[in-house]
Amino acid sequence: MDGGSGRVSCRSTIVQGDQVTLFTIANLSGAMRRPSDVAPGEWAAKIIYFCPIKKTVIDEAMGEEVEENYFVMKQYSVYSVDQIEYGCLDHLRVKDDAPINGNFMDFAPAERAISATEASIKYHGDRAFYRRDMDEIVMPAKSKFPNEADFYSVAFHELAHWSEKRTEWEADYATSELRSEIASSYILAELQVPQSSDLTANHQAYVKSWLKALRNDNKYIFKASTAASKAADFILAFSKQPEPDLVEVPF
Repeated sequence: MDGGSGRVSCRSTIVQGDQVTLFTIANLSGAMRRPSDVAPGEWAAKIIYFCPIKKTVIDEAMGEEVEENYFVMKQYSVYSVDQIEYGCLDHLRVKDDAPINGNFMDFAPAERAISATEASIKYHGDRAFYRRDMDEIVMPAKSKFPNEADFYSVAFHELAHWSEKRTEWEADYATSELRSEIASSYILAELQVPQSSDLTANHQAYVKSWLKALRNDNKYIFKASTAASKAADFILAFSKQPEPDLVEVPF
């Protein structure tokens, strides 16, 4: 998915936690810098604190103490701990669990393709997303994926989102998801990344889910497929070796 200021793009459905207020950050001597392309007031997420409380008062008519019920509602601006510099909030950060795949083996062609883009990719947390405001991709550690193909599938999906602003491509959210998922499939096939039937089924299910969101209108799959092909070519172009010039040899 694609994200802008105050939003994140993620393929996973896990909700991000570990949010703190500006007051907490200041008390712990943390430091934050608002990205230059994010307007003031659009960086933090807004939350509402709502809590019932009881208060003892004197009933003027009876002259006795009685309990009255009140509701407190207050708005706070909160920030993700991943936006905070220094180690003052390390105790609040998500700790990596035991690896799912402790024997992850890099697939060289895919690694070269990812590295050649020089995209900013951070490895932490438990979900993958592209942050447009920071122009960076966040991925779980490789060991968090059940197999290598799943990792590369997600990595190229997020790189397809990363390519959107670079290719000046814009569309609605569902079409953007279709484009990224199809582009990922094209790149995996081009690089010959070994895939299981489960991964292929996951791709198909993901594409179908977004087609359903688009009311199964076939024009969207053609639009997304064409854009996905261009996105795949754009990403792979970084790692392709230039073809040597042909030299005519006289007979």
